[in-house]
Amino acid sequence: MKRLNAAPNALKAVLALLFLSPLYIMVIYAFKTRREIMMTGLAFPTRLTFENFVNAFTTTQLGNAFVNTILSALCMTALTILSSSMAAYIIDRKGTRFYNAVYYVFLAAIILPFQVIMLPMYRVLRAIGMMNTLGGYVLAMSSLQLGF
Repeated sequence: MKRLNAAPNALKAVLALLFLSPLYIMVIYAFKTRREIMMTGLAFPTRLTFENFVNAFTTTQLGNAFVNTILSALCMTALTILSSSMAAYIIDRKGTRFYNAVYYVFLAAIILPFQVIMLPMYRVLRAIGMMNTLGGYVLAMSSLQLGF
């Protein structure tokens, strides 16, 4: 029969509680009114209120941000898969020097940090008029993932 060592398990439990405490605070504060947050601290809410969720959706345009996130994620995924698979096929089938060089360019894109690419990407997006647009964001993020 195995002997349980209580000290490591107790340490794990304490660490789990420590790491889960921000989640606890976020959830209980989400269901409290402002007055109750100030008065009760970390206690459970006396009554559940959804006022904070309504305010989040009405004042911050959270629904619009959610739609933009889903739309950009779908477009980026489709564009990256399409362009990467076509590039991988041609690089693999053609063994010439040119395609080997293209392979190394893709490899360099993985190795280079974003800070090196940031300024040229900004200039290109500004030159083609796609700054602060959803299309520009999708294009930039897809190009950053192309090497992977």
